Amino acid sequence: MPSRCWPATTSLTSRLAPELPLARAYACDAGDPATVERTFEAIESDLGSVDVLIYNAGKGVWGSAEEVTFEDFEAAWRTTHLAPSPPRAASSLR
Repeated sequence: MPSRCWPATTSLTSRLAPELPLARAYACDAGDPATVERTFEAIESDLGSVDVLIYNAGKGVWGSAEEVTFEDFEAAWRTTHLAPSPPRAASSLR
C-alpha cells in the first residue's frame, strides 16, 4: 500500500497486519515520478512483479477562485488525473 501520509498508513497497516500477514506499506508521493519509481523498485525487490495496480491518488485545494493559485490548482489536477507512470513501473505490470 503506497502512501504519502506515512504515519496514518503505518497505523492502518499495523492494525491490519494480523489479518493480512503478507501486506506491505511503502511511503510514496504520487506527485513525484522519482518517488514512484523508487517505490516500484522496492515493491519489486520485496514481492516480485506487480500483478495488479489500483491507482487512487488524489489531491485537492479548497478556496474561492481568488484564493486558489494556478499552481495549486494545477498540482491537484495533475496528481488526480495524470498519475506518474515511469516506464520501468509500467513495464513491471504483467
